[in-house]
Amino acid sequence: MKNLTKISVFDLDETVARMPSYTASKHVEKSTDGYFSFPTPYSFYDHPLSMDTSIHNIQFISPVLDDWQQSMLDINSRTILITHRTEQLRTYVKRVIEKAVFGFDAIYCLGRVTEKFDTLLKELTKYPEIATVDIYEDTLEQIIKYRTGFESLSRKYEVNFYFVDKSNVFRLLDFKVDKKRKIKLI
Repeated sequence: MKNLTKISVFDLDETVARMPSYTASKHVEKSTDGYFSFPTPYSFYDHPLSMDTSIHNIQFISPVLDDWQQSMLDINSRTILITHRTEQLRTYVKRVIEKAVFGFDAIYCLGRVTEKFDTLLKELTKYPEIATVDIYEDTLEQIIKYRTGFESLSRKYEVNFYFVDKSNVFRLLDFKVDKKRKIKLI
C-alpha cells in the first residue's frame, strides 16, 4: 500500500500534449468534405475528431512528460489528469495518453460544468495524508482558480504551480494579475 504524501495534477491540452487548436477545425472540415462543421471552439474541442491522431500530429511535451513519469514512479505520489474535455471523449483521451506508455492513477473528464479545483479537493479529502500538490497547467486562469481555492482552505498544503507556455515550463513562485479581458474571435 502506498503512503501517499504528494499528488501531481496534470491538464491535457497544451500541458501534457500539444493538441490541435480551433484553427485546425478548418482542416478537419476539409478532410471530411464539409460533413463536419465546427462554428465555435467548443464544438470542435468536444468532438472526437479534435483528438484524432490520424488527422493531427499530437505530441507530448517534455519536460512535463518527464515529470509525469517521475510522479508515476514515485510510490508516495498519486498522479491524476484533470481535463475540461467532456466525459464522452474519455476513450479518446485514453488513446492519446496510452502513447506515453505510462498512465494516470485517475482521469477526470469534466467538460465545463465542474471546476478543476473542486475535483482536486475531492482527491485531497479522499487522501488526507497528502501534503504536497504539484499542478501543471497551460492556462493562467486555471492556475488562479487553483490558487484561490487553496487560499480558501483552513489546511495548508505545499503547492507548486508549473505553467506550460508555448515553448517553456515555468515554476511559478508568485504572481499578480490585473485587468482580465475576455478574448473573442473575430
